[in-house]
Amino acid sequence: MVSATGVLRITQVSAYMYGTHDIADEASGTSYALESDGAVDLDAYDGRRVEVYGEPVAGYEAGKVDGGPALLRVVRVEER
Repeated sequence: MVSATGVLRITQVSAYMYGTHDIADEASGTSYALESDGAVDLDAYDGRRVEVYGEPVAGYEAGKVDGGPALLRVVRVEER
């Protein structure tokens, strides 16, 4: 399980083209692309400071696709 705290945003046009949302962890500066299997409504948190918890998606854990960030499948979000 990976967690990141920062402002969650709906992903606009990106070079890496995966994930529906993104977040940059305030502590580490690490960026993550985010997706949900429907269990979490990520749109409800757009523009809010949150902590997301998610599992790395196989093949995307090191951000190897087109130099993009790691992809997390979000299982929980808490407002901060």
